[in-house]
Amino acid sequence: MILEIYYLCAILPSFYDHCMNPNSIEKKNAQLIREHLAKTPKDKIPLIVILGPTAVGKTALSIELAQGFGGEVISADSRQIYREMDIGTDKIPLSEQKNGEESCSACPPLSGVASFRAGVPHHMIDVVSPNEEFSAFDFKTACEKLIPEIHARGHVPFLVGGTMLYIDA
Repeated sequence: MILEIYYLCAILPSFYDHCMNPNSIEKKNAQLIREHLAKTPKDKIPLIVILGPTAVGKTALSIELAQGFGGEVISADSRQIYREMDIGTDKIPLSEQKNGEESCSACPPLSGVASFRAGVPHHMIDVVSPNEEFSAFDFKTACEKLIPEIHARGHVPFLVGGTMLYIDA
């Protein structure tokens, strides 16, 4: 897929910002996203990218912003993609499912791609078993299908994580 179809907005939270004044950071980023969405050309898909190292508040920020903007989170974490690796990857626990469903009915064909975590649809978590291979190309292929589907549902895609190999893909 050609990158020109996306209209990117990158947010780089820092540990310092998150610890010192998380409310002002969320307000600043919310304003940035509002402006980004307002100026997104009609022929492009807005894509909000939240990236940074471990423990800077990416997850908390993504949940707050996705809830506020009707978003769906695509995890760009090379470990959370694997099932049965919950503790070492600090996955967000599953939350109550909407309408009692186990997963999003509009998910791509990869079984278990979407789940509700903290009340927000999350994709690319618990997708493959640890003994299966999953490459950056596989991630890119899945996202090329996911992002337009999320947009078609009227939601904003948030690509969140610290695995630059996945984000660059």
